[in-house]
Amino acid sequence: MNRKANHEHIKYTVLAALFAAMVYVMTAFVHIPTNQGYVHIGDGIIFLAAAILPAPYAMAAGAVGAGLSDYLSGYAMWVLPTMIIKAATAAVFSYRKDTIINKRNLLAIIPAAFICVGGYYLAGTLLAFLSGTPIEGAFAAALVDVPSNIIQTVSAVLFFLLYWEQRLTDQALKSLFPEEFQPKYNPQKYKKPSMEKMTVPSAVFCFVLFFYRLSENVQGLIKHIH
Repeated sequence: MNRKANHEHIKYTVLAALFAAMVYVMTAFVHIPTNQGYVHIGDGIIFLAAAILPAPYAMAAGAVGAGLSDYLSGYAMWVLPTMIIKAATAAVFSYRKDTIINKRNLLAIIPAAFICVGGYYLAGTLLAFLSGTPIEGAFAAALVDVPSNIIQTVSAVLFFLLYWEQRLTDQALKSLFPEEFQPKYNPQKYKKPSMEKMTVPSAVFCFVLFFYRLSENVQGLIKHIH
């Protein structure tokens, strides 16, 4: 790996870690409990990461952030299904465009929605069956959370669409991408508020919340042991 490639790898890895933290916060702290889990808008962050980062990094961010949320929120049995579903969701988007919302990513919303809703339905069926429920009852039990998963997906899509006019050629984002993926930039035509000053505080905020939640779980585990 040459120096430039190594630089890009480090840059994308840092961004993936930041997105994973944001996915965790928006999933673990901003959610509504349901029959088998909870509804959240963390998927919107995953859609956003997938439109900004190369697929492997976006898939890792979605899987790690959502998986940590399930594990630290008391839904350990959902960690593996969640990591698979979120990684697959991120894989259908493309980052090689000059805007976050484009025809390619608008079309990607359709398979992403099917993956989220259908994936959790199949995972719920499998978990119910493994817990001793007859297969017919397992399929029926998993249907209970389908409406909430649909609501969750619609919420994520609406969050994602907030970035309709955001261009990946903005100065704050332009510096993060390899030159071959940087379309011509007209600073007079596209002036956006800089995100550079927000990046570090946002990352600190996300990780503080993460370690706070982690400490709560550790304390609970210690009390349970004693």
